[in-house]
Amino acid sequence: MAIFVGVVLPGIGVLRLTGVLSGPVALGAAGGAVAGWLLIWALWHFVTMPYHVRKVYRESAALRERTTIACDDEAITFTQESGNWRLKWCEAARWDEAETIFAVFPNRAMAHILPKRDLSSEIIDFVRERLIVSGLTQPWKLRK
Repeated sequence: MAIFVGVVLPGIGVLRLTGVLSGPVALGAAGGAVAGWLLIWALWHFVTMPYHVRKVYRESAALRERTTIACDDEAITFTQESGNWRLKWCEAARWDEAETIFAVFPNRAMAHILPKRDLSSEIIDFVRERLIVSGLTQPWKLRK
């Protein structure tokens, strides 16, 4: 997107201002560039990304295992058949939530996603409170 906004569109504008491109041609080039970018985005978002997500899910047995969550004042613990993960509140990198999920990130590239339908509102409130008390005062903000 940055290359598109920073190079392609200004390049078309410069070519139009220097007279290399006529008005309709410049407008067509800009429209074609926007349409091409939207096509690439749509292919990535609706075809490529879902394919890769399904592939990763099939390759990762732990993603298909049932997970039990336990929380205390010091940490959140995820227990599965294949192993355990204990994450101290003060070591979480960030958190986020939407209407249906709550996500706790041990680092910027990985998240433990907690479906809200499977947890009581008291548990979600406790997790949110512990993360805020630990220094992560708002969703999506990385710990420094």
